[in-house]
This record gives sequence, structure tokens and C-alpha cells, in this order.
Amino acid sequence: MRISILLALCLVVSACSVPEPRADGAASCAPAPFGETTLFLRGSMSSWAALPEYAFQYRCDGYYLNVEERAAHDFKVADAGWAHPTTFGAKTGSDGTLIPQTAFITVSGADPGGTANLRFAFKGEHTVRLKVDAGVATVAIGPRSFVDAQAPVVTDPVALSVRFDSRATAHKSPFGAQLPGTPIEFALSALPGVESATLVIESRRLEGNQEVLEYREIERLPLVQQEASAHSADPPQAGASAHSANPHKAHWRAQHRFPAIGVYGYWFELVIAGQTYIFQNNRDGVFWTREKGSGGQGVIAFKPTNAERIRRYRQTIFAADFKVPEWAPDVVYYYIFPERFRNGDPANDPQPGVARFHDGTVEAHRDWNETPFLSGTGDGSDARYSNDFFGGDLKGIIDKLDYIRDLGANTLYLTPLFRAASNHKYDTADYRNIDPGFGSNADFERLTAEAKRRGMRVIADTSLNHTGIDSPYFDRHGNHPGVGAFEGGKIRTDSPYASWYTFDPSNPENPYRGWSGARDLPELDKASPAFRQFAYGAPDGVMQLWLDRGAAGWRMDVAPWVPDDFWREWRTAVKAHRPDALTVAETWFDASKYLAGDMFVYTMN
Repeated sequence: MRISILLALCLVVSACSVPEPRADGAASCAPAPFGETTLFLRGSMSSWAALPEYAFQYRCDGYYLNVEERAAHDFKVADAGWAHPTTFGAKTGSDGTLIPQTAFITVSGADPGGTANLRFAFKGEHTVRLKVDAGVATVAIGPRSFVDAQAPVVTDPVALSVRFDSRATAHKSPFGAQLPGTPIEFALSALPGVESATLVIESRRLEGNQEVLEYREIERLPLVQQEASAHSADPPQAGASAHSANPHKAHWRAQHRFPAIGVYGYWFELVIAGQTYIFQNNRDGVFWTREKGSGGQGVIAFKPTNAERIRRYRQTIFAADFKVPEWAPDVVYYYIFPERFRNGDPANDPQPGVARFHDGTVEAHRDWNETPFLSGTGDGSDARYSNDFFGGDLKGIIDKLDYIRDLGANTLYLTPLFRAASNHKYDTADYRNIDPGFGSNADFERLTAEAKRRGMRVIADTSLNHTGIDSPYFDRHGNHPGVGAFEGGKIRTDSPYASWYTFDPSNPENPYRGWSGARDLPELDKASPAFRQFAYGAPDGVMQLWLDRGAAGWRMDVAPWVPDDFWREWRTAVKAHRPDALTVAETWFDASKYLAGDMFVYTMN
């Protein structure tokens, strides 16, 4: 079924309100158009995942969801699998912003990238509605009006008086990330009447870019009640009721020592007047993170039947030997995309008809100030992306080191320099050599030496998650000598690089996996012993080689797609070779696990 979607903004409460069903429960309530399929609000507020708290409920005439957001978000409405009939967004090429008195037609899409994003500036509590009428779906957003029977409101005055603030030393001490075995004190306060209070400690499992996010309960600690105090030390809380202002509160305390490095979750379970409640993290959204809750003041709620709905407070426990390189805290970066910084040596510029690009050639700009080409826009470029060049190179950077230093920067972060077909070089063709369009390996060593002479350092960048299709390792188009793992478009088990990739011979149309769906970036099998040996296991591995050539550290691309055990081995190898090397993880998601002392020192997004 193909559904069109008409997007409009609800400007009044009644526009998004739920119709009252007839007393006999009959004809005024239409059946759900998508049957048992659950729809979700999927966007930057949920890290694009199908999360239980963003699940729509069907009521009579449409799908309804209450949200509390305070930022502009991109999103779609979709089922858990991004199925074609139940993925809704803006028409490809449209802006997608929902604003007053604006409406436009869009179509359903086949996947997250097949339909443009919707956009809305949320300003608190809202109701989102998707309504299907005669094959046309209408999305509306307005003030909160949907009464969610699955979210009962807490009214008990004792329950409403419960307070915990993870940033207040009266409630949690010491503050912040801690070493294993550190005694951490937890304290709740409440009016008299709490029958029991329990601190629930859980271990968090977080894999990849949060595809696997789970908590495993490891301990339940009863909190011990202390006498009610006439002078509560609670920090103030916005929206506190008259009952919570009563100073005569009891305090419930417990102590816990987290045994090992990692990221943990914790929350509180309370019994009040025979009813079980939880005290959990707040509803604050954290961009590109599946979990809500920014720490600080929390909220009381009835205990949900689905434990995934609990918003955990989070606690990082880091390694005792975690050490930031002594030079790193004073870093001021100058960030360079080498192909567009400066053309210092026109003799090494990639030449059309000479330099290969996949099954074609490159394009070159005669004027440095021209607009980069964009295929399909009528600018005269070919149908290929990322194959136009201006001629930036390492000599151009070397020529400007004094300029960069005088700006106050002391560290260069360069996007990848290794040989690759594209202008961005994230499609690595040769990890051990500089791209000829940038210069030579000797030019890199000269850059790092000249930088060092000026008190500056150079951070290298690469991906150990994927290569390019146009590389000796993969060689999709047969441009290189030897036998690649997919030489000339055929799986070659006799290739020395065969174990670096994972192929599915039973699927000739799609025999390998491209990173995030990009067919030009075949994913490496990070479990391959041969690839690990090549990357960092050997004394002259890729990581060690470029540190020896003068790099001061590594920025590692798309870190969440690489397994944690890989990064732990990688860190050990890098630090063994150069203890003061800086290690930086690129992740758009919750970076807590990378900063526990066994993987990276810094993070960026």
C-alpha cells in the first residue's frame, strides 16, 4: 500500500485532540490501518532508533504520541524495520520543516535515506498525531492533548516529595567518574511514609552505534532510613509541590563500590502506601544518544512493566592507569581537509584521463575558487561523486606552518592522507603510503619535522572499519596489480586479503556489506586476525609505521562500528609503541565507554 502523507502544524489543542468514542464503542472508531504494526517517532531525539518511549498508540482515528522535547529535531514516522508502507517523511528534495500555515505532500520511503526528514522546533510538551484518511496520511504536532492511559499520573504526596540529584553532594558523593572500588554514597530524601527504598545497580552493555543497548541487574542494595531532619539539605527543584516544601524529611542512604571499569546504570525502587514506584533520571534529551536523562534532578514514576522504559542514571568507572598525555591538555587544533587547504606543488595535481577513479577518471578545477562539483546539478560535472580535485597537498600545508602557528594553533588534525580514489580519502586504497596527489611519504615526514621545529604536532586520521572499492585489498574494478578480495567484481578466495572482508556468495546482487549502506566503502572484518596483524599487531603495523614517521597520535574514524575488543587491543599496541600518543575516537553517540581508560583518551563527533 502506498500512502501519501500531508504534513501540517496543529496550531490549537483541538486540532490534535483525540475524538471521544461512542458509548457503544462502535463505528466512530476505525480499525488501525496498519494492524498490529507499531509506529515510532524516529529521529535525532531517539538516535533514529525505534524506542519504546517513542511508540505511537492507536486511538479511534489515528496514532498518538506525547513527547517532551525542547529543541529542533529531524525525524520520520516509521515502524521498527523501516518498511516501505509505514515509513513517512518529507518528499525528497523538500525542506521538510513544519511551520504555521504550511502544508505539503510527501510519500512513504523504503529506508531511512529514501525519504527526506521532517523538522520541527519542539518547545516542551507536545502531542504528535498520524492520521490516515482515504490513503492520505496527515502528521500533526500541537500542544499536549492526548490522555495516555499507559502513563498514569503520580499523585501521592509522599511519592511526590522524593528527591535525588546526582549532581548534589548531599545526594551522591563523590561527584563524577570514579576509580574501581571507590565508596560512593547515595542518599534519597522524602516525607515520612516511605515503606522501603532500594538502590538498583546495573551493568550497561553498549555495542556499536548503540544497536545493542541493554542493562543487566547486578545488585539491589536496601537503603537505610535516618531520622527526619528539620533542615533538609535538598537542593531546590523546579515545580516542587507544597508537600515537597515541608522541611521535615527522612533520608535514606546506601553505599556502593563499583568493582570494575565500565559504564553502569542505577535507579531507585520505592514502596509507598503499598504501591511500587521508581525514581529515575530526568526526561532531558541528549542528541544522538538513545537514552534520555542528563543527570541531576530526577523524577518519580510508577514502576513500568517494561524495564526498558526506566531512565537510568549513569556512572562511569575508569581505569586507575588512565592517563592523558602530558602535552594534550594544552592542544589548540587547526583542522585541515588537505585537498582544499593550499596547492603547494601543481606538479602532483591529479590529471583527468591519467588518474583513475573506480571505472573512470578524475575531474580537475582550473580555478581554486570554483564551486566544487555536484553531480546531477547541471554544473558540467560527470555522474561520479567525490572525484573532483583542486590540488591541495602537503607542501601547501608546510608552506603555511608559520601562519598556522601565529594563529595560536599547536596541533594539526589532518583528514586522511593515504592513497585513495576520492578527494576525501576515507576510502583507503593503501594504508602504508601517502596519496600521490598530496605528495610522498618523505613529504609527510618533512611536515611532521617542520611542525615539531615550531613546537607543533600532527594527528593522523584513518578508518579501520572500511576501505575503498578501488584498492589493492578489494579491487572492485581491477585497477591494481595482484588479486584483490573482490577482484574485477568477483569474490576471490585466493586473494591474500580474502579474510579481511565478509562475503555472501548466495547473494550475487549484494555480496558484501558497505559501511552504512555505502557500496564504495566495503566493511572490513575487524575480527580477521590477518587484518588486525596488518593494522597494529605487527611491529611495523600501520599504526606504528605512521607514529614512526612523525605522527603524534591517531583520530579513528567511525569508532562505534568497530568492536570494543579491537579497540582494546589497538590501544595496547599503540601505547606500547609510543606511550604519549594521543588517541581520539570519532563517535556521534554516547562516548562514555570509550573514556574508561582501556580504549581512547579523547572523543569527537
